Amino acid sequence: MGLGKTGWVHCEALTGLLCIIEHTGANWAKDFFSSLNTYTQNTFPLKKYGLPLWMDSGDRKGTFVKNEKGRFAENFHYPRYFMFNYQALNRMIARGGSVFGTFIHYNL
Repeated sequence: MGLGKTGWVHCEALTGLLCIIEHTGANWAKDFFSSLNTYTQNTFPLKKYGLPLWMDSGDRKGTFVKNEKGRFAENFHYPRYFMFNYQALNRMIARGGSVFGTFIHYNL
């Protein structure tokens, strides 16, 4: 088991948290999403290093290490994260911010 951080895991967690927010409006999910999103946006995008992609993995602190052997574009999780969250936000906006309510009775 590695001790590194991978960006896609954070994106999957953000997608799941936004799903919980959309369906229940749970405050704990909003707080966790906000905290994790701040960390993810500060750690994984490589724009600050002059690169257009996101870091796929790193050490526990998210330290950037330039790979001289080539660049790997993680082509599944980041686009999926963007599109799922974009769609969820649009649905929430269309409902005027009210929760969808599918899981509201489970008291998450």
